[in-house]
Amino acid sequence: MKNLIVLIYIVLLHSCNTKSQEDIKKETLKQTEQVTDTLVLKKYIGGDPFMDKINTETKLAKQWGFKIQYTFGDCGGTNDYHIKKFEAHNEKTNLALTKKFGKNWEVTFQNQVVLSTHPWFFNIQNLDDFRKLDTLKLSTKESKVSFHFNLDNTYMLTNATQNTKEVIKSYYRLSINQLQLTFPNGEHQDYNLRIISPNEISFTLFK
Repeated sequence: MKNLIVLIYIVLLHSCNTKSQEDIKKETLKQTEQVTDTLVLKKYIGGDPFMDKINTETKLAKQWGFKIQYTFGDCGGTNDYHIKKFEAHNEKTNLALTKKFGKNWEVTFQNQVVLSTHPWFFNIQNLDDFRKLDTLKLSTKESKVSFHFNLDNTYMLTNATQNTKEVIKSYYRLSINQLQLTFPNGEHQDYNLRIISPNEISFTLFK
């Protein structure tokens, strides 16, 4: 009888320990999911979505190390109730992203989205003159000279105003509202970047 009681006690003790381990695993998983969830921005898109921007934001966020989840509404505002819920969620997300990337992360992120969303154009006859300009205004209005900013921090500058096409391919670096362009010969120039609108930007040479 005594041996039976000891055996029952051992079984119960083992069961309690097993349950405790399972609880620990569940709690750890829950905490991990909560941490992961704080690196997910939730956005509500009403009306017609600008898919180029959405695709660019998604790819760029992945490179940075967080996610953006989109919920699409309609022109009638049927799903607008999501907005307040997402705002509450994003308060925690923004705190986590600020801790990870710094207080100006969103400015840098959105500037890169604007730069990378579409080609930019400006009027100039010779790409050699480009380096001499103190201020350079770019827009989405098409001309024969174009700037293409890519998500891998490369850019391509193309001039088709002459019989032969001039092309510059090199790298850029973006930091808050400053842009550094590196030229194929290794030289670089720093500019103050101003996003005037999603369709107009300007570079002012940093002196």
